[in-house]
Amino acid sequence: KRQLEAANKATAELHNSILARQDSLIYEIDRLKIGISDATQRTFKVTAAANAIKEVRKELSDTDAIKLATMIYDECERSGVEFAYVLAVIQAESRFNHKVTSNVGAQGIMQIMPLTFLSIAKVYGYDYLESDVTDLRKNLRIGTIFLHRLLKKTGSHDLASAAYNGGPKVAANYKRLMTGDSTAVVPTETQ
Repeated sequence: KRQLEAANKATAELHNSILARQDSLIYEIDRLKIGISDATQRTFKVTAAANAIKEVRKELSDTDAIKLATMIYDECERSGVEFAYVLAVIQAESRFNHKVTSNVGAQGIMQIMPLTFLSIAKVYGYDYLESDVTDLRKNLRIGTIFLHRLLKKTGSHDLASAAYNGGPKVAANYKRLMTGDSTAVVPTETQ
């Protein structure tokens, strides 16, 4: 029971943290875009994101943070997923480190399992190799496509995030937790 309570608490904290980061970025972006061109809005969004990235990855140069934020923005535009949401997912998954591998084998900035990476790449006509999962741009491309698919399937940022992190069974358990089902268990990796 204590493990379940700890899992519920950790999941809720991660969820609230992602939502708070997303809401903060959305507010800042919306505040800055009133009456300005699309190109200027893009610049403001990328600059705000680069500043957020630098808070987490202090060792990055300003130029590298801008390049990373721009790359993330471009892939969000390509896939149709909200920029602020993807930033929040990346911060939770990898803390903007594209060289990290999780203890279960998820890789890259978006922490994608190699088989998931390959299957999504194949469906979308990308001729990627398993080793491409560590390529920053390719990882972002497949990760944002995957998030888009999950958002469409679940209809919820919460459930899409749970499914992205732990798979469809974890999302189903998370949904049960959200409705008060105390028998649902969320694995430690998803917390």
